Amino acid sequence: MILSAYSPWVYTKTMAPSTICAVSSDRTTSRALFESLIDDAALFPPAKDPMDVALPGHVERRTSPHGWMLGRFLVAGTRLEDLRETLARDVSMDLGLILAAPADLDVLNVVDDDRRLSLAGIELGPKFGDSTSLAVDPSIPTYREIDRSGDLDDQLDQVSTDGVGAKLRTGGLEAGAFPSVDELASFITGCVARDLGFKCTAGLHNAIAHTDEATGFEHHGFLNILCATHAALDGEDPSQALTDRVGAGLIKTVSAITPADATAIRECFHGYGSCVFSEPVDDLVGLGLIEGSSR
Repeated sequence: MILSAYSPWVYTKTMAPSTICAVSSDRTTSRALFESLIDDAALFPPAKDPMDVALPGHVERRTSPHGWMLGRFLVAGTRLEDLRETLARDVSMDLGLILAAPADLDVLNVVDDDRRLSLAGIELGPKFGDSTSLAVDPSIPTYREIDRSGDLDDQLDQVSTDGVGAKLRTGGLEAGAFPSVDELASFITGCVARDLGFKCTAGLHNAIAHTDEATGFEHHGFLNILCATHAALDGEDPSQALTDRVGAGLIKTVSAITPADATAIRECFHGYGSCVFSEPVDDLVGLGLIEGSSR
């Protein structure tokens, strides 16, 4: 059991984590559920950190008490040279390389030639084309972004045929960048049905779905998606987990998750890109799902 008790809470961005709830956490299950969940997208909007800020920030986050939750450092192929020029000589880094078009493929050779860099993932833009032309180690996780204006089932079928994973954009700088609950539920169900690993990107700074007070945008929560994936794996409709904005249902679900369940969930939902790391960590600490930092 991850949680020994739970209580309903309503998410507000101004709420101090300590006021949300007090629960205890099973470390084995929490580790399986949240390890390497968050890819570092500090270079991307809305943060858009300069390279000389993002790189040392990633190293600092990686070596923090919650660094085990951090995944790859995400960088667009077009900015790889900037990264190489800025990265300290004695620092090594696991990269998630984002390629918008086949013309960007040449940067893969650049990564191979730099001993500081390890290619830990590839993300292809929705207009990339045939991903079967990628001459990379099949053990490197590769994802094709879904074009939300196209047919979802056709695209997931193609992703499955190509032998890669799927990626869904779950937020952005305008309201239309956020998929509806039905759209996200269909994506999760479609991936589970095809045994596809998937990741998400953008808009998932917080654990629980909510309306952003400043923008009015309807944000999904990464804990909602984890629980929705669990529901889909059990043959249930993931929509209910995605619509929970109070959190009681999610906490009850997480309380019953076993280490084996957590592993199965993460074999499907691989993680998500976020330009912030502190907010998701603070949410999980406030929920009692992970331990706080003594620093």
